Amino acid sequence: YMLQNIDAVSDEPSLRPDGTYANYTESTVHTEGIGEIGATLSITPQTFGGFTMRSTAFVHWGDRNDTVQVNAGAFSLTVQKEGTELYVFYTRNTQSYVVRYLRYGSDPHSTQEGDVLHEPVRGTGKYGAVVAAAAESIDGYHCVSTVSQSIVLRPDDRQNEIIFYYEPLQYTVEYRVWAYNGGTLDNTLE
Repeated sequence: YMLQNIDAVSDEPSLRPDGTYANYTESTVHTEGIGEIGATLSITPQTFGGFTMRSTAFVHWGDRNDTVQVNAGAFSLTVQKEGTELYVFYTRNTQSYVVRYLRYGSDPHSTQEGDVLHEPVRGTGKYGAVVAAAAESIDGYHCVSTVSQSIVLRPDDRQNEIIFYYEPLQYTVEYRVWAYNGGTLDNTLE
């Protein structure tokens, strides 16, 4: 099973001279079996969260190569005397994420007025990619969260959130009362 690299420049697998594939890395998960030479096998591929299986796989028989299409959820191939290897490719899914700017103490999915202090920022990225965001400057508020946050995109978009919480700015005002035109103050008039 060949999983697309996070930094892949393309979804297309391409066989290199050294026998590896550009843009893909072999998974540690393998399905092995023994088949009679000339027998046709139907192989149901694994599923991987965050990945979508490509409908075309590569088959290697010794030094020969070919492609095979998935049919009814399985790949069909004939066992050859040189050995038969099936390479199934999986591309990374595009995941959605959201960055929220909320009043401290509010529910992350609140629609109450005053809870959302800045429009959410939405974006997409490949499964497993790192997304970073920085707190926005919001008039009258200060961020009480870590001001720079990052997440690794997961297969469930509901988990792909960065949340910044803010509290209203608070000031201490000290004052002294001075009598107008001099004189003395009467505490009962203050």
